[in-house]
Amino acid sequence: MLQQQYAKDQHRDRRRALLIAGKSPLRSLISTFLSTMGYACVMVSTPKQLAGVQHESFDAALIDIANSGMPTEQTILSLRKLCPGLSE
Repeated sequence: MLQQQYAKDQHRDRRRALLIAGKSPLRSLISTFLSTMGYACVMVSTPKQLAGVQHESFDAALIDIANSGMPTEQTILSLRKLCPGLSE
């Protein structure tokens, strides 16, 4: 029981990264890399999915411009609106 609580606390303390990328082999590679760097990675590939994370907080955001599945300018504007702390 104590070990389970420790695991939950440890997960809560992990840095969180938002990865905006379409379904591509690069997406999995980036997610794996972020995980090895200590980040919990949340992946989105549509505007609807991006809007769905508006109440979450992130320490970093990465956009795969070539394979995001969304227009780059629209993605950046939406990201700035949803997570204003990331653009500072």
